[in-house]
Amino acid sequence: MSCLGAGLWLLKRTLPHRPEENLSELWEYIKVCYRRDKTPCRMSYIKKSMIDGDPWPRLKAKAVETKYLIWPLCCWLNEHKGVDADLNAMFRLSMISHRLDELLDKSTGWCLTTSESQLFRQGLFTFCQELTRLCWRCHSVGLPYFAFTIKHHYLLHLALLPTGHLSPKAWYCYGGEDFMGKIKHLCISCLRGLSNHRLMNKVAKKYLWALDMVLASEE
Repeated sequence: MSCLGAGLWLLKRTLPHRPEENLSELWEYIKVCYRRDKTPCRMSYIKKSMIDGDPWPRLKAKAVETKYLIWPLCCWLNEHKGVDADLNAMFRLSMISHRLDELLDKSTGWCLTTSESQLFRQGLFTFCQELTRLCWRCHSVGLPYFAFTIKHHYLLHLALLPTGHLSPKAWYCYGGEDFMGKIKHLCISCLRGLSNHRLMNKVAKKYLWALDMVLASEE
């Protein structure tokens, strides 16, 4: 989200019109891509307030929506390559991110094959290298587009999982980002007629039953 926020912030400032007009033009293009590709999870709108942040830009949106926002941005950036060196760098980053998503979407099961694992690891390393180049160039001229230290740490952990073949889908999922809301409803459903000190035992049992059903359906 930090990378996408920085990319959108860069787009609205680099293009020739006012930032609001640039975002409006980009949003119309994204909507066309959504309809063309029959995108399952779509953003409802993009506004300037969703991107601007302090001290650096960050896209305020659900992770599952940002996942499907990457490809329309790739298409748009591809049409505008050569306009600006930073835009070209953002295009390369977007394409790497899109290929990594495709790799995980096409993989089956909880583990990656040897070839998939190698491609995934190399893709993440390349992403970090490209992002580092862009970040240092921006920061060196006083343009703090990215908060990249924590992101690099997280991405490198993804690339260096202990087994080397464990898919991120085994322990992280865009669709599970509303986990806290589901746990809240689960706790409420267990509370009736039960003393507080026994609540977590019942919650844990229900959660494990649900998790077993999810994992069994994946087999």
